[in-house]
Amino acid sequence: MIHVFLLIVMLNGERQGDTLFFRDIDNCSYYASQITVSAMMSRDNVTAFCAPVYVDEEKTVIWQSINVENQCDFCVPAHTYMAKAMKIDEAVSNALRDETALPTTRLEALRDFTLLLLRNHGHASDSEISKFLSAGYTHQNMLEVVLGLAQKTISNYVNHLARTPVDKQYEHYAWKKSE
Repeated sequence: MIHVFLLIVMLNGERQGDTLFFRDIDNCSYYASQITVSAMMSRDNVTAFCAPVYVDEEKTVIWQSINVENQCDFCVPAHTYMAKAMKIDEAVSNALRDETALPTTRLEALRDFTLLLLRNHGHASDSEISKFLSAGYTHQNMLEVVLGLAQKTISNYVNHLARTPVDKQYEHYAWKKSE
């Protein structure tokens, strides 16, 4: 079985067991295609990981959309604080927290696709995928949304179960889902 995941960077083209890690997305894409062909011929089990390409604003849209949907009273304030530190436009941050329209159709398409996958347990129709791709995103971006879903679902659920209180530094951004 061959797995080629274009998701996350850990090392610089080094092999650890049956997994290769790359920093540069162009090198990764090239080597992932070469690895896939080689592995198919030799029946090796190979996994390749590549760098995510989302910018901070897009990461914020993915993470905060999931936090709000999952009603994580810890993560929403924490990510609001982080968004401010990353210099994310306050209009984007507020729109995510308040579930109102984002300032661009591209960011709105990213939020819509993220919530679609979250609500439908990873399922998307061909037309929904085409709509996401037509907003200027790629198949790799789809996989990165899945990565964000994995990260935030674990984090949100653990914070729910642990009843994690909001840290003092995040209290200014306290949040409850509006009814």
